[in-house]
Amino acid sequence: AAGVDEGPMVDAVVWQDSEGVWRAALDTSAIEGGSKLADSPALASFRRERKWGTFSTLDACNYALNVYEDGDVLSVVTDCSPHGTHVAGIVAAHHPGGDGALDGVAPGAQIVSLKIGDQRMGSMETGCGLYRALKAAVDNKCDLVNMSYGEPTSESNHGRFVQLAGELVNKHGIIFVSSAGNNGPGLSTVGAPGGSSSPILGIGAWVNPDMAAESHSVIEAETCGGRQYTWSSRGPTFDGDVGVDISAPGGAIAPVPEWTLNAKQLMNGTSMSSPNACGGMALLVGALKASGMPVTPARVRRAVLNTATQLSDLPHADQRLTAGRGLVDVSGAWDYLVSNEAADVPDVRYEVSVSYSNSLSRKMRGVYLRRVRGDPAYARVAAVVGVRPTFLEDARNKEDKAAFEQRIELTVEGRGGASVGWVQAPKGVMLMQGGRDFKIEVDTTQLPEDADLHFAEVVGRDSAAPERGPLFRVPVTVVEAAAVGVTATPAPYLARFEGVQLASGAVERRFVMPPAGSNFVEVTVAAGELPASPRSIWLHLVQVQ
Repeated sequence: AAGVDEGPMVDAVVWQDSEGVWRAALDTSAIEGGSKLADSPALASFRRERKWGTFSTLDACNYALNVYEDGDVLSVVTDCSPHGTHVAGIVAAHHPGGDGALDGVAPGAQIVSLKIGDQRMGSMETGCGLYRALKAAVDNKCDLVNMSYGEPTSESNHGRFVQLAGELVNKHGIIFVSSAGNNGPGLSTVGAPGGSSSPILGIGAWVNPDMAAESHSVIEAETCGGRQYTWSSRGPTFDGDVGVDISAPGGAIAPVPEWTLNAKQLMNGTSMSSPNACGGMALLVGALKASGMPVTPARVRRAVLNTATQLSDLPHADQRLTAGRGLVDVSGAWDYLVSNEAADVPDVRYEVSVSYSNSLSRKMRGVYLRRVRGDPAYARVAAVVGVRPTFLEDARNKEDKAAFEQRIELTVEGRGGASVGWVQAPKGVMLMQGGRDFKIEVDTTQLPEDADLHFAEVVGRDSAAPERGPLFRVPVTVVEAAAVGVTATPAPYLARFEGVQLASGAVERRFVMPPAGSNFVEVTVAAGELPASPRSIWLHLVQVQ
């Protein structure tokens, strides 16, 4: 457009050298006077020689080149933010000869950078970019994918990208982890794809006192203890899944591009916890390969979830929907993989679907009830759970599928595996290759009266090898909301919560069922005696229909 400075023009020359390698060079003289084309490096596609150039000493911005379609297309690749470099550093930063303090979780792991953001859209990912990235992950024979991207969603397991991600994991055997989202602390705030897609492990963000003190310079950090970052998104998903599978440290001072004129930078988010977890799984994959053991997403996922360090700083329901199974324990996961190598044959993953009358006939991944306490319509809810074992593509029909027979022991568990009386399930089910259905019942009249948020799981274990731990879980979440009473004007509908005790960094939850037809809410907060030092009170409201 007239009057708009589009920036300097850069000429590009592309040719095929004597060895048949396509190369290109950029004339950056328009950026930095005195330079000329002859000064520019002659670069092949980055994956071939892993070399890069710099536009100029003025911007310190590095670039890589890729040549496609016999020289007809030249791709000039550079950053649109420092985010990706920071994420890569958390996974695989490597400083040979150092003390390890600056290394990533899996030092020296080989990184394939798959650019999905478009600077013209504020680095938002595009559908085309996502599909090309998935294909590139397969073409480059990647073992793991980390995706520190995502948006809020009300739909789970929905869309073409989720379908292709499922193929990436289940057909090509690539482990896929992604950030759960930064929209907490309200419930049902997990995003897509990390918190809402079955093939992908959704990672929440956790912080301990040492991180709070060293990275965030928090005063008296030890008094807060380890906890989930308040902004880390929470489950459950709208189709009843737990949402957050597992958690990992969600902040880091890690490398950033040279053009930022900083060697490192503090960032925090589930964008940081996801590569932390991915790096831990990369260590497991490397050890499995070195030991000649099978590497499959189902095995690694089961090992990580069944050995996670469980957290207990919150009530059980809030804890599971906040931090998932807990923190990644690489050492424990490795011991699990070694001790269960023979039991994981044939390699099977378990797909769970749930349907019940209040789920509007759509397939769910768990039970998620939101009700006014005492509502007779939700007194007893029966649900049908379907469990289908799914095999690898190279599984043999006769020896693996037809011969598959597994006696599953079913238990209903709360905190620490304790039994729960308000959910009923059969004692077990015999599982064949074709899958089985069974019925569970949720009796809300038996819910404890000292809480508004309730969580339990129907857990399936191999009765012949209970040491393998849960093979599948069916989450059950019940939210009991306060009924809004009719009062005198000017506030005809009012819910009042008195005596709410707030603590530093803690989250207090209250649930309200709005009257039918209402389209706004007004919240008034009256504080009692406050400490002399400054304090902030944050309100986070989430509406679920």
